[in-house]
Amino acid sequence: GSDRMATMAFGVWFLFPLVFEMSAMRLMFENVEILFMLLSLLMMLKGRPELAGVMMGISLLTKPYGIFLGILLIGYAYAQTGSIRYVTKYIVWTAITGLILMAPAIVSGHLDEAFLWLTVRAGHGGEGYSITLYLMPLLLILSAAFALLIAYHRHTGFRLLMCLTTILLGATLVPVGNVQYYLLLVPFALLIMSRTSGVMLLFLVILSVYAGLSFFLWSVQLYAAEGLWGWETLVDFGEWLYPIESNFNYDLSKTLAG
Repeated sequence: GSDRMATMAFGVWFLFPLVFEMSAMRLMFENVEILFMLLSLLMMLKGRPELAGVMMGISLLTKPYGIFLGILLIGYAYAQTGSIRYVTKYIVWTAITGLILMAPAIVSGHLDEAFLWLTVRAGHGGEGYSITLYLMPLLLILSAAFALLIAYHRHTGFRLLMCLTTILLGATLVPVGNVQYYLLLVPFALLIMSRTSGVMLLFLVILSVYAGLSFFLWSVQLYAAEGLWGWETLVDFGEWLYPIESNFNYDLSKTLAG
């Protein structure tokens, strides 16, 4: 709704330290997942359900956290047009894209290995990943319920769609998780902020602080190893920060950020 706010939101994302940390230093691929998730959203807003499905299929098979938005977009597609055919195009193209991407694993008989990530870390009790798996059925049911309500009330409000997506994604981060997962909340927080008051900016600042603290101690080691400018000061600060992290139970802090 505003070129100025859109430019500001893009600027924050483009310059956000966690984006650089995850892609250039940790070599994680959340950025790729988020890119195709947002492209799916954009294509749906532009009334192109086939391309929305293709982009969602790619996002889901990069990492699966877009599933909540993917389900919500089913209801949103119906709210846009009232057409079952329109909704079906989106669902079918998501499925086709998934089958194409998984075709090598299917043909070679390695489909079970391709989905090993889903179960290999489960069953370790206190691990955040395991708790998230226990939460997933409830969150998927909630996603479907929200999608039905959006479709039934023919609600095409962008703000509601972004808020529901953020709530569902945030719920997966209530258990302690790796810091890269927190990056998923950033674009949706920015999109909400671009349509509402500055309250969401406060949430984004809080998230940024926690995310910054979370990866600071990792990046210090790399920075010092490279002998980059100011590394001695950075190491001193890291040593000062460490007892603070221990005393305040930083895992709880990350949970609250999620």
